[in-house]
Amino acid sequence: MNTPFFSIIIPVYKVEKYLDECLQSVLVQSYTDYECILVNDGSPDNCPAMCDEYVKKHGQIKVIHKENGGLSDARNAGILQANGKYIVLLDSDDKLADDETLQNLSDVIQEHKTDVILNVNWFEFTDNGSRTLKNSFDKDINSGSPKEITIAFEKAALYGTAWLFVPSREHIINNNLFFKKGLLHEDEHWMPRLLFTTKQIAVNHSLFYAYRVGREGSIMMSLTPKRLFSLLKIVDDLLEWSKDEETYTKEGCYYMQQKAMVLLGVSFGYSDKIKDQDETVYPALCKEMSKSLVNILKIAIELIERSKDEKTYTEADCDYMQQKAIALLNGSFNHSDKIKQQEQAIYSSLYREMSKGLFSILEIVGDLAEREKDIKNLKKRAMALWETVFHYSDKIKQQDEAVYSALCQEMYKKLKTLSEVAKSKKHKSIFIIGVENTKLLLRFQLELKRFLKLAKNNDKNT
Repeated sequence: MNTPFFSIIIPVYKVEKYLDECLQSVLVQSYTDYECILVNDGSPDNCPAMCDEYVKKHGQIKVIHKENGGLSDARNAGILQANGKYIVLLDSDDKLADDETLQNLSDVIQEHKTDVILNVNWFEFTDNGSRTLKNSFDKDINSGSPKEITIAFEKAALYGTAWLFVPSREHIINNNLFFKKGLLHEDEHWMPRLLFTTKQIAVNHSLFYAYRVGREGSIMMSLTPKRLFSLLKIVDDLLEWSKDEETYTKEGCYYMQQKAMVLLGVSFGYSDKIKDQDETVYPALCKEMSKSLVNILKIAIELIERSKDEKTYTEADCDYMQQKAIALLNGSFNHSDKIKQQEQAIYSSLYREMSKGLFSILEIVGDLAEREKDIKNLKKRAMALWETVFHYSDKIKQQDEAVYSALCQEMYKKLKTLSEVAKSKKHKSIFIIGVENTKLLLRFQLELKRFLKLAKNNDKNT
């Protein structure tokens, strides 16, 4: 049997109104070296009979009839039965953009010979005939590393939906890149692993996909607790995978951490709507969001600790790890108040990790003061870290005055050390030049005086 170049996988469930339009977009293709696999996912309407009829009339179309298992399970079933070299994922209420779609895609693959192709040109359409072109990706990028592609992807504000990507079947099988059954937002779970298990990604700028919007009954149209719990599961999996630099590369792990923080932010953003729907579910949702935040904070602290090792890592690597850690800390601090409002006990575990993160950053400030010879570089690196700690110290103050006092004392010690280093190098005090925000300095000095007074009243040394 000849191996087709493309296997087009189409999960089918309750789409009898749209299935003909979808399949006609496949059958009119000028490029014919493909098979089309319909996966009837236990659809209760007329779809199974429609699938069988298409199989009778068209030799390139096959059908798999199975019990309902959801979109991920249906895609997996199609991939396992596929014979093609490359997998095209097509949702049954959407369609291929025009009759040259597969030909254009084939041309890109023949030119670049990559395992993954990103399609960046598509349009949205509605049942009433309106059509909106979507193509914001940099037209000068025709291929690139996963890091380069994801930077351009984020800049173009693309959503990581599965049908944007055409992977080789071999790449899916070799890297176990199947979709997780029962998970909503499964594309967000799949896309980072897909991209960072390959070395080069080709970009197809030709019109590729037609995405139907506003369809009644679409799973993308509803906000439910299951949707947010799925997002949180994805966050946890991304954070776990981000510890595996051997499989996903350093850049891939950073990307997964960033993606996890974004998805967690989405969960926090919509959690109030779930509270309005069902107050009984909301506490469990907050608990899961808190767990995810703790995991993010632990990764941030691990990055901070690793960044202290300038014997193993370059200065640029250490700076980059610190930047990534601070970004994770920022997100955690920004989301922590919602957890605090819901349950103080859950917040306590968050608070402990946040405190650890700030004290760890101050340790780096001290290390830099000891070994950094370039005073300008010291200002740039150390003072940026110090300001980060001070910026978030109020969170600690609200929770525990004693810990806050200790944090202020550590901040003072580090500033004093930095000032002494600057003075020894006959440089203007870094206390002045390092902190651009003089109001911030004044506030810190007032806080110190308050704690010195408290310490004196309690006969304690500071």
